[in-house]
Amino acid sequence: MSTTQRIPAEQQAREATDRLSAAGVHGVALTWVDVAGITRVKAVPTDRLASAARTGVGMSPV
Repeated sequence: MSTTQRIPAEQQAREATDRLSAAGVHGVALTWVDVAGITRVKAVPTDRLASAARTGVGMSPV
């Protein structure tokens, strides 16, 4: 993701954080299925969503 894409993504994440926190959501699960068919997951606390949108969460290409 380029820098020009990260800035809007970070802003959207900040807005989502407000909505999610107001709804009582404490975290978001990021899930994907790797090429071997194994489901993988990363969890991000809602107050860290903007940071995750800006820098990523470190999903390895497996």
